[in-house]
Amino acid sequence: MNVFRRLSDFMALLIRNILNHADEKFYEHYSALSLYRRNEIIGQLENILPELITNGHSAKISVSLCSEDFFSRLNSITQGQPNEQNMQVWVTLLSKLDISMSKYAEYYSSDKEIRGINTNIDQTRIEFLPRVNCFWEHSSRGASHYNGLMNYLHYFYYIDMDKTVPYEIRHLFLPHGTFEKARKRKVLRIGMSPLSNQGVLVIDTEIREDTGYFSVSEVKNSAVLEQTFREVMKEFVRQEVDIGILPEMLGNRQMQDRFAEQLVQYPEDGTEFPSLIVFPSIWEAQHNTVPVFDEMGDIVIQQEKQHGFLYPKSKREGYLEDLSPDRKITLLHCEGVGRIAILVCKDALVTEYLQMVLNVLKVTLLIIPSFSTGNYDFQEVIQSCRVADCCVCWINTCSVANLEGADPEKLENIGAFLRCGRKSGFENGLIPCERKTRNCNGKGMQDCGHCVFLCKLPFG
Repeated sequence: MNVFRRLSDFMALLIRNILNHADEKFYEHYSALSLYRRNEIIGQLENILPELITNGHSAKISVSLCSEDFFSRLNSITQGQPNEQNMQVWVTLLSKLDISMSKYAEYYSSDKEIRGINTNIDQTRIEFLPRVNCFWEHSSRGASHYNGLMNYLHYFYYIDMDKTVPYEIRHLFLPHGTFEKARKRKVLRIGMSPLSNQGVLVIDTEIREDTGYFSVSEVKNSAVLEQTFREVMKEFVRQEVDIGILPEMLGNRQMQDRFAEQLVQYPEDGTEFPSLIVFPSIWEAQHNTVPVFDEMGDIVIQQEKQHGFLYPKSKREGYLEDLSPDRKITLLHCEGVGRIAILVCKDALVTEYLQMVLNVLKVTLLIIPSFSTGNYDFQEVIQSCRVADCCVCWINTCSVANLEGADPEKLENIGAFLRCGRKSGFENGLIPCERKTRNCNGKGMQDCGHCVFLCKLPFG
């Protein structure tokens, strides 16, 4: 087995052992450990593992030095009882290994979805992963409001699978140059479009076991939507958007295939499409799925909606979205952005689900494509992401006004950005996407289209 894989397995096992026995009081005491005790622990580790620690400092891992004898000595440190003194040693060892393996984390990428870089995931129920840098995340990584093991890891992080049940978490690490244009200009440009007011959902309803369900059998005016989408893409290109985001529900397979073909026929005139495009979700066979494209027309991930929307057909009658979700969350990891997750509409309003995404998955950019009859709940939820240094992009669609029972007055704001994190040249806070700024009211303009709201995030 590769040395780094073997060390990753060791660190995952060590993390599980600590999590099983440490409580908040232990982490409080460890954070205030005396200098004498810290030096005592470092000296103990240096005597056992001189390859890892020299003069109190972590050395970079050398493959040639990681012999069977090295791993035997490494394992001997964790053989004691999980009392407070031994766990102090384990946390310090974990922190030193984190630094020693930093080069491995820095250059890691994957061309397919993974669960973790460790091979003992099923045994430890820990997904051990490189921690990709995020330009707006505070360097303290939430230590001011969180006492826990994650505070002592800088270059790696982990997901405790016991806290993600019943969801399966997958990860895709994008190439380091994905947002190279943003890095050079030191600004990440995110564009969102409500697309159009012309989308009309054909909704079928049924009653099963005394519960009303709805499904979407067709999106009318798809030709108009597709043409509008092409205009929006031109606007994304004109505004040099790095990530383009479109709303929920308004996609279909034909639109998806033709859009992929458009991206594949990469223009030779220097035109550069967004590095990531969050396509309108497609409702099909009890699944509501958001495809995410790269600039070359390849689908990098597909994220399903996990929680059904309650369609209020009238004040007395509601129908639940008839979903059979895959219980899978895929995170996109990318240098400078950190960790991206897509929560489709209602997913963002489910408190327990959102808190898991923020506190366990440590997402730093949350994308919320929506088809919703209101905006108040979303704006309140978005504000709650601030403490986690998680920027948020939420976009609705004017087509919601075509739903029976929808109130156009509740669509005053058709989306919002939350910019947060450490200080930069930009002002943090909630930035609403107001329709009136586009001369739009009621059900929208007769010939609405290519409407784009732009947000800039610090990127360097």
